[in-house]
Amino acid sequence: MRVLSVVGRTVWAAVVLALVAAVVVLAGRVPADSAAPRAAAPVEVPPAPSVLVCPGPLRLATEQDGTDADYDPAFDPSPVDATSLLGAVTSRRGDEQPAPAAGTRLGDGAAALAVAPAVEAGVAGASGVQGPVVLRAEPTGDAPPWLAGALAWRAGTGDLRGLAAASCQRPAPRTWLVGGSTAFGASARLVLLNPGATPASVTLRVWGPSGALELAGAPEYLVVPGEEEVVLLEGVAAEQPHMVVEVTAQGGLVAAYLQDSRTDGLVPAGVDLVTGSAPPATTQV
Repeated sequence: MRVLSVVGRTVWAAVVLALVAAVVVLAGRVPADSAAPRAAAPVEVPPAPSVLVCPGPLRLATEQDGTDADYDPAFDPSPVDATSLLGAVTSRRGDEQPAPAAGTRLGDGAAALAVAPAVEAGVAGASGVQGPVVLRAEPTGDAPPWLAGALAWRAGTGDLRGLAAASCQRPAPRTWLVGGSTAFGASARLVLLNPGATPASVTLRVWGPSGALELAGAPEYLVVPGEEEVVLLEGVAAEQPHMVVEVTAQGGLVAAYLQDSRTDGLVPAGVDLVTGSAPPATTQV
């Protein structure tokens, strides 16, 4: 029996070796892929339009849905004399004519202003804007158009008495906002704007004087296309005299700005608009 077992193992080893040899021989006879590599084909990519999102006029925190605060009509803090001015400009690039641009109101798409091209640049302004405006300039040559815009807002009465101005921003996947306060007497109204065609999921991270903060509630917000989402930061990160907010968007590009307003008791103490700044770095210029 021992002899038969040894013979069996020997025969099995020989069969395995024969199969391995057959595989090696067949692999050597299979012709290799002799197709020549194809050269990369150039593809014409048209220049993209320039899109900017401009902040809307300042709003009281009590206008936010879900708040339970109210004012005595005898002390109405609404800025009845508030005025706003939106300006936009396009400039020529090289020998190309300045691109025409148009501004439409976010949400309903109503026309806000139109920039007609001139010889060197096109300039237009609109007063009394009622909400955020999307500026769009189409390319006229083989390069994206140059486009810039800004909003100026002023009120002489009410809790929002003051002057604030901010430039229009490009929608981005990440925005850093350095400014604002949620200390006693201050309000930080974060506005998230989605001018695109797809919903954007936005995540917030906030830092205070002592470092990163743990926010009250979920730090994620869904901003549907053509709409805005407003977050009162005093409700998620209270009692912070200084703040840094990181806005990260997935699924779409968003524009973000922070409305900072303060009061000293019953006396208005000023307003400000905080737009995106450079990301953190070891050196800044």
